[in-house]
Amino acid sequence: MRKMFASRLATAATALALSQVDAREAGAAETRADVETDHIDAADDGGPRSGGALVHSLPMPWGSIGAEVDVALGANVALSVDGDWLPFGATHVFAASLGFPIFPQRFVFHGVYVHPRFEWAWAAAEGSSAQVGGATVLVGYEWTWPQGATIRLAGGPAYSWAMGGNATPSSSVLGFHAELDAAVGWIF
Repeated sequence: MRKMFASRLATAATALALSQVDAREAGAAETRADVETDHIDAADDGGPRSGGALVHSLPMPWGSIGAEVDVALGANVALSVDGDWLPFGATHVFAASLGFPIFPQRFVFHGVYVHPRFEWAWAAAEGSSAQVGGATVLVGYEWTWPQGATIRLAGGPAYSWAMGGNATPSSSVLGFHAELDAAVGWIF
């Protein structure tokens, strides 16, 4: 019986030794170089987006130049800083806004969003100037492709008030009014 046990033990030891001779890492083992390719989604294709640069497409025919920089503050909230300039014509206008787009459905820079923002504008013409402050809540949708291109459309209520200057702004600018937003850009 000892011979049979010793023979089986020797066979098992030989099999174990032979199995370790050609031991390699499994082909399906994950490494840091792995890239997820089983589905396309902006949240996991290269990681979550962290920021973007956009230009306003609607005001361009009227001669204004508008640009916005967005920075993600978390999975569903971003910080937006916007500047607009109307350099042509008799009236020169500068405007700036600060906002916090909130994306409740999925993740930042894609899907339905609510964009509360605070605005300031300064206009000057022929020695007179006016300053206007405002608050807006836009509701819209942003399409972002996996490569980073984005289109954003929104609209919502706004309220503006006079802040100073030696001219009185037009009554069409002050009070409650509707505001539209359309932008194109690139999300990184």
